[in-house]
Amino acid sequence: MKLFYIASNNKQEGPYTFEELQAKKIEKGTLTWMQGLNDWTRAEDINELSELFISAPPPLPKSQEKIYKVDAIISKKKKPINPEIKIITANEIKTNFQLIIFALIIGILSFPIFYFGIYNAPKYDNADFSKIRIEQRGGSISIYGAPGDLFVGYTPSMFNIQSQAKSIAKNRKTRLTEKSFTSSFITLLVSAGLIILVRYLSKGVGWVIETSDKKESNGHNNGL
Repeated sequence: MKLFYIASNNKQEGPYTFEELQAKKIEKGTLTWMQGLNDWTRAEDINELSELFISAPPPLPKSQEKIYKVDAIISKKKKPINPEIKIITANEIKTNFQLIIFALIIGILSFPIFYFGIYNAPKYDNADFSKIRIEQRGGSISIYGAPGDLFVGYTPSMFNIQSQAKSIAKNRKTRLTEKSFTSSFITLLVSAGLIILVRYLSKGVGWVIETSDKKESNGHNNGL
């Protein structure tokens, strides 16, 4: 068993065992001597006594400490969501989704209006191109038997006028079909925006009226 001597108030005390020094709670700078040492030494510099001064783990690194502090702040700021707010939010999402579905139906139903009515994309489907003929007189070209405005914006050649007419009709139908799809999609977006806008405007007006009525009622009650 190793024995230790300490210097206290300029006096030598001891010998003490390790357990006795532990009970005395000596300081790190207490001069101590034990067999094997050449001179009095600070207690913290003696390996056999190092365990006396390990009372707590070292402080956390600053970066890690900041992380823990931020986590603690966030956890304090977090508040449980009111169940009533959850129900209101869920109902709002459900209603808006139903309105979007309604707008989608409007967009789908608008397609035949654009395709068959406004743009009349298939107007050349049943055209008889065999009766089309072309004549050149001087420096001008005249086309006979062409349905509607088929050649408007086109300058046909003198050869294979029927094939040219079929190709132009096909291109026109493709272009008008694309315009019908585009117009239907725009109708869908505009419908969805207007429906949701009108809904929230009506809700806002209702809230203003309700709040105003409550204030008037409270003022009347206070007057009484």
